[in-house]
Amino acid sequence: MCEPSTDEVRQLLRGGDAEGALRGCLENPVYNGSEVAKDAHLQTVIEVLQSIKASEMTPMLQRIYDSEGGSELVDVLMKYKGMAGGSASSGGLRTPTRNLTPQATGFSQIGSRPGAPNESTGAGMSVLLSWHEKVVDVAGLGSIQRCMTDWRKV
Repeated sequence: MCEPSTDEVRQLLRGGDAEGALRGCLENPVYNGSEVAKDAHLQTVIEVLQSIKASEMTPMLQRIYDSEGGSELVDVLMKYKGMAGGSASSGGLRTPTRNLTPQATGFSQIGSRPGAPNESTGAGMSVLLSWHEKVVDVAGLGSIQRCMTDWRKV
């Protein structure tokens, strides 16, 4: 089966298939691409995550996790969110350099969603933290450990 492109993922989102869009992102991580390609895919992942209601997060993750190959997909999500590694140098959350602003808290600033230039960057971090909590609830702490020890970085 052919992996969905960014345009196909966005089309799934517009069509109301958020789970299909999320699966499309997770089934096709950019491991060996350029930093530009990785940053673009990260922005697509964030766009998909932001489009999913909080009340739908756990049931959706549970369906993905329970499907064939689902634990690997959830681990990929943990990699994108970067909460497993903690910093860009250790494989954690990467941010596009054009939107990077040092923060006193130690967290990097996430760029706004495409088409939403005035959106608070804190909203992006909040979404990622919410998803982190749900991934740990569904997949357990082992997901963090697997991401930290996997040499493939997204």
